Amino acid sequence: MDAQGTWSFQPVILLLNSLCTFALNLSVFLVISHTSALTICVAGVIKDWVVVLLSVLLFADTKLMIINLFGYGIAIAGVAAYNNTKLKKEASRGTSDEAQHSESMLLVSSSTTEK
Repeated sequence: MDAQGTWSFQPVILLLNSLCTFALNLSVFLVISHTSALTICVAGVIKDWVVVLLSVLLFADTKLMIINLFGYGIAIAGVAAYNNTKLKKEASRGTSDEAQHSESMLLVSSSTTEK
């Protein structure tokens, strides 16, 4: 709205906003298809941390209370626990995959030597 109370519609801004929204939705779709919905939630928490950190750094009147810092500490601990659990699960799956691969190679080599 301008000073006279009328709307000034700019199609270029609408187009750019639409393209950004489409790109965001596409990127979320691609991330979820390669990982999980929980990963998107964790990324959203990290994004919130960055927004709060930037607002504290850029705007002098932004104040963080002790309860805010406590809440962000809990969120950081949760993300760290999630990443730790995920890495341990991937590591154990990697070792079991290697064991299965070596067993299958032994079976294949023993069956070829018996012929």
